[in-house]
Amino acid sequence: MYDFKGKTVIVTGSSAGIGQSTAVRFAKEGANVTIHGRNPEGIEETKQKMKELNVGEDRIQVVMVWSN
Repeated sequence: MYDFKGKTVIVTGSSAGIGQSTAVRFAKEGANVTIHGRNPEGIEETKQKMKELNVGEDRIQVVMVWSN
C-alpha cells in the first residue's frame, strides 16, 4: 500500500466488516484514522484492533451516530 503517515482518513461504517478492515489497514499504514459507526461494541473492537498494532490514542478519533 502507500505511506499514509501524516495523513488523516475518515472511514464510515467502521464498526464491522469491510469498514473495520479498512480502518485497521489505514492505521497499519500510518494514517490518523477517524472511525465512525452506530455500534459502540463494534467501534470499540475496531479501536482495540488498531491499538494491537501499536496505534496510539492520538491517532484514533471516534464519531458515534446515535439513532432512536
